[in-house]
Amino acid sequence: MSAPEVSVDSTSIVELVRAARKGDETAFARLVKRYERQLVAHFLGQTPSVTDAEELAHDTFVRAYMALSRLKEPAQFGPWVFGIARNVYREWSKDRRRQVDVPPPAWGERTEVLKRKAVLHREIFTIVAGLPDPYREVLSLRYFSQTPCAEIARLLGRPVGTVTKQISRGHAMVAESLQRLRGFTTLLSFWLPRDEESRGA
Repeated sequence: MSAPEVSVDSTSIVELVRAARKGDETAFARLVKRYERQLVAHFLGQTPSVTDAEELAHDTFVRAYMALSRLKEPAQFGPWVFGIARNVYREWSKDRRRQVDVPPPAWGERTEVLKRKAVLHREIFTIVAGLPDPYREVLSLRYFSQTPCAEIARLLGRPVGTVTKQISRGHAMVAESLQRLRGFTTLLSFWLPRDEESRGA
């Protein structure tokens, strides 16, 4: 799924929602551009297939567009969309087993180093997909779209302190699983951004 190539400028979320309600497709495209990466990352933590994650995100945005008139607080568009995403996933997975067949990323020529990276990529997706819901949600956003802790808290409707603790605990779970699989966890550090906001997470 890809939104039209438009940049997310300084226009507020509220203004974009109001314009989209009036039929401004460019305004809604900007909203999609703003949240698309995070929403795909959210779904990757539940069905680590890029194709499925993109299709689920697309379905979420379609439903959001059709239901814009029911959004009471335009400033809450992000958390509202993530609420729709949870319903989309529940419906999609109702009669379907979770799959973890992640195709390795296309890094060009197949050297041994790249093959090892592809295996690690698959293993981390699989581990995150198997975590309990609260940890899977926060780590999907943190690992796969590098979303800051404060933004994760806003999107999921949780206190920042709770999100920080869940990232820390979830990261420990992933590290523990990698330790069992590989005997070391060094490479995991590349998956968790270490900025001012997430130190100690």
